[in-house]
Amino acid sequence: MIDPAFGFGLPVIANTGLRTEIVLEQMQVGETETAIAEDYRLPVESIAAGDPVRVVAAPRDRMILIDASIAPRVARAICLVRDDVRSVADIYPGRTADTTWLLEAGVNSWLVITRDKRIVRRPPERQVILDHAVGAFILGQRGRLTRWDYLRIIVSTMEEMEALFESTPRPFVFRIDSELQFRQFRL
Repeated sequence: MIDPAFGFGLPVIANTGLRTEIVLEQMQVGETETAIAEDYRLPVESIAAGDPVRVVAAPRDRMILIDASIAPRVARAICLVRDDVRSVADIYPGRTADTTWLLEAGVNSWLVITRDKRIVRRPPERQVILDHAVGAFILGQRGRLTRWDYLRIIVSTMEEMEALFESTPRPFVFRIDSELQFRQFRL
């Protein structure tokens, strides 16, 4: 899929944000289509050798990924009432680098919720956000917010986050302040 408003107009595998050049580079160094598909959790059929513009992935269910910067109890509370919400801590063992889970979030078109505003400033994380079309929402933290405050912010803005995730070309990062106002960061 090529869309100037998505992935800077570079060819990507449809519905994933994964740049086809990455797939082709892996093939050039000897990776099999099956291994590449497994690495990115795509159907083997979506890795079409030879014509990167026509590479297409089967649509998958949307998932919301809550970063470990948000209190585990808040993440668990939301997971209890939403089947499509997962915590980074539940998926990745130990202390996983932000670049690892951000890459997978972008490749799989997962909506990201975090408190870590530095992900847009640190070069490795910023580059992963840009390269893999991540859509993220950062919860603002003026003053000291409680777990209840964070839960309230997430629950109160979840529908708007989902609507923006569907309607805003990725990559993007929005900040949500304690007054529930959204502001898009310039990437």
